Amino acid sequence: MKKLFIALNAIVITTALSFSMLAQGNNQRVNPKPNLTVGQKVSLSCKNPGSHQDVSKDPTITNTTGKTIKKGAKVSWSASDNDKGVITLDKDLAPNGNITALGNPGQNYTCQAWTLQ
Repeated sequence: MKKLFIALNAIVITTALSFSMLAQGNNQRVNPKPNLTVGQKVSLSCKNPGSHQDVSKDPTITNTTGKTIKKGAKVSWSASDNDKGVITLDKDLAPNGNITALGNPGQNYTCQAWTLQ
């Protein structure tokens, strides 16, 4: 009987210790919110060239940040007539450098442009 009591005691203690170890392992695996890095919105110049735009809207976006915007960066734009788009740069955009966006036809619009840094 004494051996049975010692064996049951050993099982209970081992089980209790394993529960605490399992709980630690689960806490280490739980990551409710992954770390996300979001860039800061940086405004760029965006102008309606004022030319006839029956086929497409082609606002001119200028890098006014004073820094080169690297190849692969995304430049977003939106127009007052609800047109919008995103351009992925295929080469670096130097300070005061220009790119032209392509949107739906539109004559009288204003626009905004930005990138995330």
